[in-house]
Amino acid sequence: MGVFTWTDAAVKNPRADRYGDYRRKDIVEYGGYAKLICPDDTEIETECHDSYGRIGIYDIYELVAEWNRFELSADNLSKKPDDPTRYGGLWDYEKKKLKEEGYSDDEIKALDEADRKKYFDTAVRVWENTAALIDEYKTGASNEELSKKYGKEWKREIGIAIACEDDNARKLKYPIKLTKNRDAHGYDSLYISYSCQ
Repeated sequence: MGVFTWTDAAVKNPRADRYGDYRRKDIVEYGGYAKLICPDDTEIETECHDSYGRIGIYDIYELVAEWNRFELSADNLSKKPDDPTRYGGLWDYEKKKLKEEGYSDDEIKALDEADRKKYFDTAVRVWENTAALIDEYKTGASNEELSKKYGKEWKREIGIAIACEDDNARKLKYPIKLTKNRDAHGYDSLYISYSCQ
């Protein structure tokens, strides 16, 4: 993932422009002060928000996975991919090049569908692996077991899967609440911070 941040949890209704981008005044900006309020009201602060999901020595996505560990299920993920036409496929320039090389329209269509299927199958596999990971994590598998099976960033991957999209974040019992307001305190008094990339 690239650089990203969140809306300010002190703002009740962050507003997006017509392109879906949140107004600058409603987000916690890169390189500035940020404070994460945890469900137990612990506050983790940094004078320089790094825009990669870390605050101080903590990874925000790992924390949101920990906070919600025993509440998680596949329902916290985006809908399982079910429409291959929404994935991949050949780019127009690739189709044009194939046409110039003498491929028929039917051959190009078949190659396009095969490319879409490859991306769709990958999306389904990622969804299924994430659902299995969540199930193992929820039922008490150790950090060591999960690291061995899923790699060292497995907990961050759960956090991204459950909290990066607004619809998923709304389903969480303990969503991310990040603010640039030094005077904001109390997890329950703040609003959900939505991801902005």
